[in-house]
Amino acid sequence: MSTRQKLAVFIFAAIMLFAIGKSSYAEGGWSIQLEPMWMDVTGNDVHVGDVFNYKEEFTEDAEGNYTVKYGVTYDPINLNMDSKLTLRTEIVYKKTQWGLGVSGWWFNTDASLSGRVTTPPSESTGDGYTYYVNGVRMWDSTIIPVYNELEESYCSPVDYWARNDLGVWTANIFGLRTLAEKENSHIDLTFGLKVGSLNNDRNEGQTQRAYVEDYYYYGLDFDNNIRLESTSKADYGLMAGPSIGLQGKAKYKRVGIEALVNQSVLIGKVDQSGTWTDIDDILYTYGGSTIRHNVYTGGFSFSKDETVAIPVTELRLKFMVDLMKNVSIGIGGFASIWYNAPLAPKWSVPGDWTAAEGSGWRLQKNTLVFYGGMAALNIRFN
Repeated sequence: MSTRQKLAVFIFAAIMLFAIGKSSYAEGGWSIQLEPMWMDVTGNDVHVGDVFNYKEEFTEDAEGNYTVKYGVTYDPINLNMDSKLTLRTEIVYKKTQWGLGVSGWWFNTDASLSGRVTTPPSESTGDGYTYYVNGVRMWDSTIIPVYNELEESYCSPVDYWARNDLGVWTANIFGLRTLAEKENSHIDLTFGLKVGSLNNDRNEGQTQRAYVEDYYYYGLDFDNNIRLESTSKADYGLMAGPSIGLQGKAKYKRVGIEALVNQSVLIGKVDQSGTWTDIDDILYTYGGSTIRHNVYTGGFSFSKDETVAIPVTELRLKFMVDLMKNVSIGIGGFASIWYNAPLAPKWSVPGDWTAAEGSGWRLQKNTLVFYGGMAALNIRFN
C-alpha cells in the first residue's frame, strides 16, 4: 500500500471515529463545488540533451616536452513542465442515502527552451595554445559543430530548441450510496464511469551552417544550412472505464473535513508517432551565379496504434468552514495518478546515424502524477 493510500485510509478511519455517538442525520438536495487549483505534474520532465564545452590546452616546456590537458563539461538541457491554474468542478444531487453526480477537471502545461552555442577561437599562450569546441548533444549523440570559415573559431554556432506540451482532461459520472451516516458526518460509496483523454507533443532540433570559400580551389563557394529535427506525439482517443471509490465528510460546529479516494481504469487507443528529418539547404556560388540545391538527406517516420488500460487513482482532502447555512469555503490538496501512461516517443542515435547502429524511435512510458493545492467553494440547495 502506497503512502498516499495509507493516508487516505487513516483519514476515513478518523471520520468514522468522529461520527460515533451522533444521532442519525440525512443531508439531501443539490450541491455545487468549485475548486480552483494550482496544478503541477511529475513524470514528464524531459532531459533533452546537454550543451557541451570541450577545452584542450597544449604546452611545451624549455626542454621541448609536450603536455596536453583536455576535458569536457556538460550543462543539461531539461524541460520542466510549468505549474498552472486550472479548475475542478462537481455537481451532486442526493436524496436520503442515494445520489448522482458529475465531476471533472482539465490541465494543459508546457515547457520550452532555446539558445545559441558558439565556440571561441583558439588562443596562443606563449608556450602553447588553447583550443575549444562547443556544441549541443541531442538524441543520445554528441554532434560536433561543422566547419564554417565565417567564424574565427571555424566552428559553426549551434542554434537549438526544445518544446514539450502536455494536456489532459477527465470527467466522472457516478452514483452515490451512503455506507455510514451520523449527524454532520457520513461515508459514501461512489461508483460509475470515468472518461478522459491525454495528449503529449515533443519537438527538438538544432541548426548549423557550413561555409567554405573557394571550395577545393575551384573558385566555388559552398554554403550549407543544416537542420536536424525530431517531432513526436502520443495522441489519446476517448478513454473510458469503470470507477469506484469512497468519499466522506465530518463536521464539528462550522469546521469540516472532506476526503475522497477513487480508483478507475481508462481503456482506449493511443496513437504514438514521430518524424525525424535531416535537411541540407545548399547554395553554390560560382562566377557571380548562385545555385540552390535543397537536398533532403535523411528522414525516418514512425507510427504505432495500441489499445491500453491505464489505472488512475485520485485523492482529495479538504478543510472547510461554513460561511452561512448553505455556503462553505476552504483549502485542500488533490492528486491524480496515471500509471504507466504512454508518452511521445523519443528519437535516439546511440551510434552511427543508421538503423543498423541502433538509431530509431524509442517508445516512452511513465507514471504521471498531477497534483496541486486548491481553494474550494461549496454551495448547497436543500
